[in-house]
Amino acid sequence: MGTTQIDPTSFKKLYNFGGFTDGDRTVFLADHFNAKKIFLAGFDFDGNIGKYSFADKKNKEIKLKKLKWCNHLLQFLIKENKSIEFF
Repeated sequence: MGTTQIDPTSFKKLYNFGGFTDGDRTVFLADHFNAKKIFLAGFDFDGNIGKYSFADKKNKEIKLKKLKWCNHLLQFLIKENKSIEFF
C-alpha cells in the first residue's frame, strides 16, 4: 500500500492517512485501521539524530525540522487517541 504526504486523488492506490515522516505516517496508518495499542519505540525528539538515521549523509538542520514536525503530529494524534504510548 502506497502512502503519501500530499493529496493522493490523482494517483491510483495511493493513500494519505496523515503524517509527514515515515515514522509518524506509520502511526497515523495504524490509527486509521483502529489499532488497539500503538507503542512507539526509538522516537527520539531531544535534538540528537541517531546513527540509524544516517545523519552524516543528510542535512542536519532539515532532519531536525522533520523531527520537530513528527513530534508535533504525534502529540496531536496522542491527544485524539489514548491508545498510543511512548516508551
